[in-house]
Amino acid sequence: MADDFVGSSQADAPRVTRKRLVASLGSFYGIFVLIFVAPTVLFSFGNNDPFLVKVGVSLYVLSILPASIAAFWFPRHSGIWLIGVSIIASLGLVYSQLHRFQPNGSYGLLIASICWWFFIGSIPGVLGVILILLAHPADS
Repeated sequence: MADDFVGSSQADAPRVTRKRLVASLGSFYGIFVLIFVAPTVLFSFGNNDPFLVKVGVSLYVLSILPASIAAFWFPRHSGIWLIGVSIIASLGLVYSQLHRFQPNGSYGLLIASICWWFFIGSIPGVLGVILILLAHPADS
């Protein structure tokens, strides 16, 4: 982390600070997900849950924190990983809502639920895009 300023000018200082801030926010979010979401989700998979849901939620819960910690040293690689996790988790979470849907005329509730779970699934993707944009070519 002290190596961020080696061979760089003071003009790069705000970029490095923003990169550290995004990695820190990702780490805090990863801790939150690991502590509060993992125990309730990982041990409640059923036999009838689709494979995409199991893989997407497991990747989401177990890899946000390690990827955010690795972002301090490898922001570009961590950003790519977080975007991939976000895509898989979003597909899994949306598919889970479609799988559970009982057609009784409440399509507004289905659309709201899909939008909510897509938003939750896209949080790591947003962090990943920001990390890639802030990464310097020499960081990877």
